[in-house]
Amino acid sequence: MPPSKPLPPFIESWPGLGFLALWLFTGDLRAAGWTGATLALTVFAALAWRRRAPDGIALGINLFTLLCAPLIETLHLAGLAGPRDWMLGHIPPLLLLSVALTGAGLTLLTPRGLVGRPGPGSRRGSLALVLLALLGALVLAYPPAPALPLNAGVLLFVLFCARGWLAARHRETAA
Repeated sequence: MPPSKPLPPFIESWPGLGFLALWLFTGDLRAAGWTGATLALTVFAALAWRRRAPDGIALGINLFTLLCAPLIETLHLAGLAGPRDWMLGHIPPLLLLSVALTGAGLTLLTPRGLVGRPGPGSRRGSLALVLLALLGALVLAYPPAPALPLNAGVLLFVLFCARGWLAARHRETAA
């Protein structure tokens, strides 16, 4: 049997990119949310089919993308405008909270943790990343946050860079 083809590059980024592209080009948050959720489900299926471990930070983003649109739609259909509007107003901190909770789960349940590398420094580095995500969520949730030049994208970029630095540091100490 020939070796299976690898997954396309950056496949775990597709749900977020699909959501952003559709939202920016059409302005339709509902269609963008459902598109992102569908892409997230497709990515999870592809990862499971290839038996590939997901990236920890992307897993948190994709779980949020998969769960957020149906939850907001359910709140809307149930006539719960207050919770729906609160969620819509707090999407950036909720996204970072999702990454932090996913990272905490990975840190507690897997040897790779959020850093993505098994080893003694992985748990400490993973906990540092979880705290960084929680701090980012708190900064974005604080009322003057809209005035700050920060958004979830910048903070996620910082998380990805910090995770890369921790993983490289872990490789150096393992060598």
